[in-house]
Amino acid sequence: MALNIRMFIIHKLYDTIYECRDGKDILDSLDEAISFYIGAGQDQGDMNAGYLLYSLAESMGYHFGQMNGQSIVNIQMLSFFS
Repeated sequence: MALNIRMFIIHKLYDTIYECRDGKDILDSLDEAISFYIGAGQDQGDMNAGYLLYSLAESMGYHFGQMNGQSIVNIQMLSFFS
């Protein structure tokens, strides 16, 4: 399941690039990509809330000793989206 969602996020990011290049509004496709990365019910830095890739990265960060808030992966992904 995670690979399917990951590929859909990449697809939406490519849509964003093509829409930007064509002079179209990019907010819808970018918002959709971010929504599928973070998911519903997610609290920042909480590995027990949420269901999608953000939560998965938080739980893996916990297992690799990154217990200081957000995992490094999520910090980098959110800075990429902003």
